[in-house]
Amino acid sequence: PTFDPLLDGRSGLMNAGPGLADGSLMRSKGGADFPPGGFAVVCGVCESWEQTDSVTYVFHLEEGITFGKSIGSEMSDFPGVNGREMDADDVVFSLNGMKDPKGSNRHRVADVITVEAMDKYTVKVVLEAPNADFLEGIATIPGVPIVAHEIAEALGDFKQGPTVTTGPWILESGDRT
Repeated sequence: PTFDPLLDGRSGLMNAGPGLADGSLMRSKGGADFPPGGFAVVCGVCESWEQTDSVTYVFHLEEGITFGKSIGSEMSDFPGVNGREMDADDVVFSLNGMKDPKGSNRHRVADVITVEAMDKYTVKVVLEAPNADFLEGIATIPGVPIVAHEIAEALGDFKQGPTVTTGPWILESGDRT
């Protein structure tokens, strides 16, 4: 396992609890209002979504969602990350990052052919063919965790940490066993 939520669905991040790598584009919602094993696909960091044709989804992101703040951490000073507002470029980076052929999450986005930031808070995803399971695939844990791209761009990936998402925590280190 690694600390890269885009590549490893079995990641220590998921085992540590959903709050650590929370902030998925979509999420599943279950509970007493649903039959056993049933759930609904709802927005995570988006405020709404629409399917404009059989292969195109447009996600309208919620404004004001920020990346985790780590007080007293060396990552507090990571350029542009600590408390920065999440935007469409982060969602594009995260969705594209999940397509890595080495990742265990790639099946969730295997049929995605393009991901485009239409503006600061709008993302368009185009699939290769209609897929009735697409939303469910990106909603069930680990979903599509939205990560701060600056860290991967500076360090190459998130495999060794730190992992900064729109969840309430920043993971700086840990035991990957």
